[in-house]
Amino acid sequence: RLAAPTKARSGQTVSLRFILNSSAEASGRLMLNLNGEAVDLDPDSAEISVPMELKAGTNVTTVSVPVGTRGMHEFEAVFMPDDAEQDVIIQNNRASAMTYVAGPGDVLVVDMDGKAGQTLVRALQDSDISVRYGPAMDFPDNLARLMDTDAIVLVNTDCGSFTYQQQEMLVRYVKDLGGGLVM
Repeated sequence: RLAAPTKARSGQTVSLRFILNSSAEASGRLMLNLNGEAVDLDPDSAEISVPMELKAGTNVTTVSVPVGTRGMHEFEAVFMPDDAEQDVIIQNNRASAMTYVAGPGDVLVVDMDGKAGQTLVRALQDSDISVRYGPAMDFPDNLARLMDTDAIVLVNTDCGSFTYQQQEMLVRYVKDLGGGLVM
């Protein structure tokens, strides 16, 4: 099994946990692919894979890997045994995990009339905070469109300005994704 964080920031280093179960002692090499490209797990040698000595039972190894640009990133771990004849089930030598990498975060300021939030937008921009502005009628109705948003500020905006779906999305944004909400 491969365990990876579900979410990370662009340029951040994430920890991946490789969980390998073995019925007997075994040796081999562990490889990692990121979006189909091999990751050099052993930069001090000519090999890109790392040697593994497995004991009978559960074996856990942790590796830190930098993630780059925003978007979905798929990690795939592959264990290659030194003695293929000892490996009874070759199909379980691969595991994958995905991490969503958000770009630099920003603050989304939303108001009703196109005016009430402008002073706050200018103040945040003057403080070198990345800001997006939008009127309530243009508020996203898809949670994926809020993934790069660190916080949402509702300026003089009432509940009736949002559909039930948008209200539920705001709840999920705060509760499940850890986004900030200021009213």
